[in-house]
Amino acid sequence: MLNDEELTEFLNVLTEFMSATGLSMSATAGVFGVNSASLSRWYGPRHAGVSRWVANSITWKLDKLNAANARAGIYAGLTGKKKKEKLATLQRVLQGTPSSE
Repeated sequence: MLNDEELTEFLNVLTEFMSATGLSMSATAGVFGVNSASLSRWYGPRHAGVSRWVANSITWKLDKLNAANARAGIYAGLTGKKKKEKLATLQRVLQGTPSSE
């Protein structure tokens, strides 16, 4: 489990991602392959623990998405798209597949 400081840092990065992409908590959970109820609990008042292996996997994906955003501005390109299109774009980045646009 992440300690309190690690959890705070992890949730800050995850929150920045949600803000930058305009994705809901539920959609964000889908991007990272976690249950939306689990993600919601991480933000709850009792801060249910996040397993280190889950956090590491999400952090790796966040790093990959943030790097792609720094190179190509993918987050700005999500503006105005429907949720399904946003998720497809992000999944292509994670899979290393070129954009179909």
